[in-house]
Amino acid sequence: MCIDCLNRVRNWLNDDFLRKVLCDEDGHWSARGIVDTNKQIFPMTLDTKVGSKVFESQITGPLAGLLEGDAILIEADYQNQYPDFSIHIPNDDDTLIALDVKSTYRKGKGRVNGMTLGAYSRTSYFRNRDGNRN
Repeated sequence: MCIDCLNRVRNWLNDDFLRKVLCDEDGHWSARGIVDTNKQIFPMTLDTKVGSKVFESQITGPLAGLLEGDAILIEADYQNQYPDFSIHIPNDDDTLIALDVKSTYRKGKGRVNGMTLGAYSRTSYFRNRDGNRN
């Protein structure tokens, strides 16, 4: 892994930036649910796929704005394309950094369940595009 690339991502996506973009004044995730056209609010589900998509939606605009002038944020063309985002740095030998959102859930204080391997798992959509997925 390119240590310089990792440090760049850590600098861009630092705690202050993430709190400003994702949290309310009490430090909780600002996303509370999904609103339909009748302004009815459906509470957030615990499904990590939904949480990942909401996170991606919240972060896309602010991250693109943060990178403006230094790099270009490229979003995946479709849902199951790897990676979720690419960061193109044209003035640095056309460096491309892949960002793929991973989600999980807590198993207690300081412990989380494992992460999915996504594109790298044996049964991955990317290795078997004809298979059925839920």
